[in-house]
Amino acid sequence: MLIFSIVYITHCLRLCDKETTAAGAAKKLASVALEGVPRPSEPKFFMNSIFQDPKDVKEAEQYQVYLKALKDEIGKRLVEMLYTKEGRNILFKFWIGISKRKFLNMAYEGI
Repeated sequence: MLIFSIVYITHCLRLCDKETTAAGAAKKLASVALEGVPRPSEPKFFMNSIFQDPKDVKEAEQYQVYLKALKDEIGKRLVEMLYTKEGRNILFKFWIGISKRKFLNMAYEGI
């Protein structure tokens, strides 16, 4: 889950690069969080090489529910960290700098 979180945070930082307000970033990240998450072992899932295949359909659905909740929570917390009431946080440019590189050569492809 840690690797998924880091790759997803990097994706979110790239999305927030153009946003100047917390409301705009929150709206964008909420829409990304609502997108479906493929099940592990499906071809669209970018972590198939390191993720253990689910034992049955119920476990696969649990993965999906957990990853969707994780995406939602990451988006909310990231907005709080990147923006203040006046706009972007002073450290915004450093956070965006982190998003320029891939983590473990993985990219969240907007599944």
